[in-house]
Amino acid sequence: MSSQERQKDLKRQIAALRRELSDLKAKVERMESDLVPVRKLASQENSLPDSYTGFKRWMERHGIPLRTKTGHPKPKGSKEASYVSLKEVRAEEADTTRAVR
Repeated sequence: MSSQERQKDLKRQIAALRRELSDLKAKVERMESDLVPVRKLASQENSLPDSYTGFKRWMERHGIPLRTKTGHPKPKGSKEASYVSLKEVRAEEADTTRAVR
């Protein structure tokens, strides 16, 4: 393999890695935009419980798991910050609204 061929091959590999990195960054950004700290969501003006403890109880009643910042279910007793998926909260709110009507 000549020097020029190696350079072309290396450039192709670098371009492929850059595309993969870009895709990964987009996935992480989407995931982070979906996950919200529980304390922040509980303190906002919405129809959800206003206290952290009340919001956590509401989530438990509706089967919505607490999550870590990476989106994984949070282990019981963990001291990490608690996050919640907005998709799960919105889906539960929609189900609750439908049941009331």
